Amino acid sequence: MLFPMLLAMLLSRPPQAADGPTLDTAAVLQQFPLNKGASWTYAGEAEWTIPNTHKVRAGRVRNVMEVLQFIPGEGGFAAVVRGFPMDLAWYEPGKGNSISVIICRKGRLYQESSRSLKGATVKARQLLADRAYPPPGAEPFLDLPLRAGKTWAKAPGRDDNMYAWVVEGSEPRPFSAPGVARGVAFPAFTASFSTNPDQRTLEFAPGIGITGFAYEHHGAVARTRVRLVAHRP
Repeated sequence: MLFPMLLAMLLSRPPQAADGPTLDTAAVLQQFPLNKGASWTYAGEAEWTIPNTHKVRAGRVRNVMEVLQFIPGEGGFAAVVRGFPMDLAWYEPGKGNSISVIICRKGRLYQESSRSLKGATVKARQLLADRAYPPPGAEPFLDLPLRAGKTWAKAPGRDDNMYAWVVEGSEPRPFSAPGVARGVAFPAFTASFSTNPDQRTLEFAPGIGITGFAYEHHGAVARTRVRLVAHRP
């Protein structure tokens, strides 16, 4: 009797898709569409201190984040991107566009740096296949879905909101950037990570992705603030 019962249970299960995103992955991609070929163009201002001097300069900044590769996997995905906006911290003129690997696990997104596109693609596949990733101590730069007051990457033993990502709140906001639906008010979230020496602020709108980034150092002058000015889904 045992074998017929097991067979009946197996036959009663719905068929599993061999390919395609899991529910978690699909939900993340609806909020942050990291599809191959998608791009986000940011523009803003920066101030920086010339190395080995006390001289401060200021100028305009323009940055394009583009998804170069998208790799689906079991329980998540990997994306190879150029121009990750959070790399604009400590901006200096002539600083080349970075190559990064973004790994998604259960709604949490992690960033890994790479020196080349080829190396990033290899690294993305390796990390995605590693069931133990992320390693202990690795902290995501984004933990979806966002909501006011949500925190993540909190430093152990602290009872304040320092050294942790904190969602300060959200407000309906339309974006005039080409590539974004006109007349639609997206829920725009602001999250910040504050430490004694500096602060990072990330702006995120579900359905678009990262819509702004700001960095400020509390010692030597280093400030950057950019906003989304164009998007290619």
